[in-house]
Amino acid sequence: MKFKTKLISAFAAAAMLASFGAAVYAEGDDVAAVNGTGYQTLQEAISATDSGEIDLTADTKEDITIVTGQNVTIDLNGHTITNSKSHTITNNGMLKVKDSNGNNSGTVDSVVNGKAAVYNESGATATLESGTYERSENGTGSYYTVENRGTMTIGTENSAPEIHSAADGSSNIRNYSESATATMTIVNANVSGGMNAVKNDENGNLTINGGTFKNEYKQGSVILNGAEALITNGEFIGSGANVIYTTIGDDSSGHITSKGNTEVTGGTFTANGNASVFKVDANATATVTGGTFSDTVNSGYIKDEYMTVKNENGTYTVKKLENADAYVARMNSIYYETINDAIDDAEEERKFGADIINLLKDTDEDVIIPENKKIHLYLNGHKITNDKEHTITNKGKLNVYGDETTGGTIDNVTHGKAAVYNAPGATAYLSGGTYTRSEEAGSSSGESGSNSFYVIQNQGTMTITESVLHGQAKIESNSKFSSLVANGWQDGTKNEGKTEAKLTIKGGTFSGGINTIKNDDWGILTIENGTFENMAQHALLNWNVTTISGGTFEVPSGYYTAANGYLDDTMDQGKLTITGGIFTTGVMVNSAGGSNAEKAAEGINISGGTFGADVSKYLADGCAMSTGKTYTVLDPKNDTGTVISGTYKSAVKNDKYEQLQIFENVTIPETGEVSFKVTTSDTSLDVADTMLNYKTAAVEGNVTIGLIITGIPADETVDASVNSVQ
Repeated sequence: MKFKTKLISAFAAAAMLASFGAAVYAEGDDVAAVNGTGYQTLQEAISATDSGEIDLTADTKEDITIVTGQNVTIDLNGHTITNSKSHTITNNGMLKVKDSNGNNSGTVDSVVNGKAAVYNESGATATLESGTYERSENGTGSYYTVENRGTMTIGTENSAPEIHSAADGSSNIRNYSESATATMTIVNANVSGGMNAVKNDENGNLTINGGTFKNEYKQGSVILNGAEALITNGEFIGSGANVIYTTIGDDSSGHITSKGNTEVTGGTFTANGNASVFKVDANATATVTGGTFSDTVNSGYIKDEYMTVKNENGTYTVKKLENADAYVARMNSIYYETINDAIDDAEEERKFGADIINLLKDTDEDVIIPENKKIHLYLNGHKITNDKEHTITNKGKLNVYGDETTGGTIDNVTHGKAAVYNAPGATAYLSGGTYTRSEEAGSSSGESGSNSFYVIQNQGTMTITESVLHGQAKIESNSKFSSLVANGWQDGTKNEGKTEAKLTIKGGTFSGGINTIKNDDWGILTIENGTFENMAQHALLNWNVTTISGGTFEVPSGYYTAANGYLDDTMDQGKLTITGGIFTTGVMVNSAGGSNAEKAAEGINISGGTFGADVSKYLADGCAMSTGKTYTVLDPKNDTGTVISGTYKSAVKNDKYEQLQIFENVTIPETGEVSFKVTTSDTSLDVADTMLNYKTAAVEGNVTIGLIITGIPADETVDASVNSVQ
């Protein structure tokens, strides 16, 4: 189209050049038009109208200014404006820029150091409807592509301008004001490049409703907010330091001038490489009620009554909490459809603390804790049932907690699989909860019923206990084919690392199994407390090293409470040490399975506990055992203790009684009668009646002396001693 050229005086032209910078054009060519009238510079066209639309008709290199009171629209029409020495467009009035040519081929470019493509001054209003805005040359210095200090809108629902920066020394878009509020609304835009894609600075009020925002600068962010920002929609992709970074604004002296506050209600946020998806400084704040993120968002920023869920593609969505029962587990305020999904999100190689998973409903799955994870699993009264493998396979560090009131259950229904399997090198702690095999079919006839196994199998390090908060751990099974709890390896040659399986039982109830506790090859077992009940065979079968200091062990009459076997001095050492506990029957030597009965007997060492049968041949040196309906063993090497009612005799060694020291400060029940035997060379005791004030008597001739103490009132404490007379 041929336009008429409006003639202006040489004086006016010179004045414009002085005011706005030189324009480069061929004499006689038009650069812009207003209502069909052509102008040789864009600035001439702008100056020729207070309001209206200006069509760019050719590329131009000039610095243009819209002054206060003007209301103009610039249609780029596929052409380019490039600056000369100042901002490409400086707006002090009301400005709209668009590109009717389509595809955002019309461009506003800045190639001058310290100058923007569009600079919207305080009090001015600008709308960037379409077109491309950029800093095309990194080598020409650095500055923002778009800087707003007034009121600016970018994009529409149907158009998304392109805003790019090749300069990494400054942010791409900046919203900032020294005093009044700078308001920027991004409805729709494609923004990329710069140190930060968008920087909302001091006194900035930023709203983003849509568009795509990218940043790749290694120390930059997609959105850097130091004031007020609201994000309701859009796609944000960061390959630098952060996707959204909420911080504080400061002046050149480092004084805080504003505190960032970011509210996110929607959008998708993707952090590539080592980028953080959501960072908030200590003095800043953030609230999240929506959006989908490539990584978890700190639960402290998620508003009450909102939840985070993990999606099938590995992303996380924040949404209003409507039906938590639809999810199986919650960890760090994130809701998951499976326990394994939560475990996948747990921190790897965590040095302090552990990730806490709360079970929200019953679930059927095979739970696996990898080597590099630390998990605390709270059952909260719910049940985990396996799919086809062990219900829980722990290769890392696992704590399982029940609930004092509602408990919780871990069940296995598959042949050859356990409710909990703790692998070599793993650590497990079971406090409260019920552990079982509800479809166990093993029978006393030696048949597995095609569904039998241990309820607990430990080949790592495990502690089973009870507590006030979590109640008793309950391990139970009706099996008479498989043991209830197995510690170690049934075939120790399969323990390639030759590591010890360490099981410590501090409390809980254990019921069932052909053996309630089997301490197998390479097993190191410590029992301090608990109740162990068996209706098929032994409460304890020991092959390697077991120490018992407490607990109650119950078996039917005719069965031995504990059996001890020996095969070798490495993985089947047959060492059974008992210092306390209550046993309904006695202890036996296991001669089955190739056990060396003599070595197995030598390995039993009893210095405490109460038994339902005579265990005198297994007493530790110098210990004594009562005779009667029950047999209580005392270790005289202890300095203090309480003597239980009964008649005691010392251990026999080489057919002679060894010297038995008497407890000091011993409390003897009123109905008790206690006999202590000591070796002496005389037939009398040189003990004054005033010392003990109780009757003494000599027994068994000239070889041994017995001290019989009777009639001591209940709970009275005396200092008892026996003197040898030379």
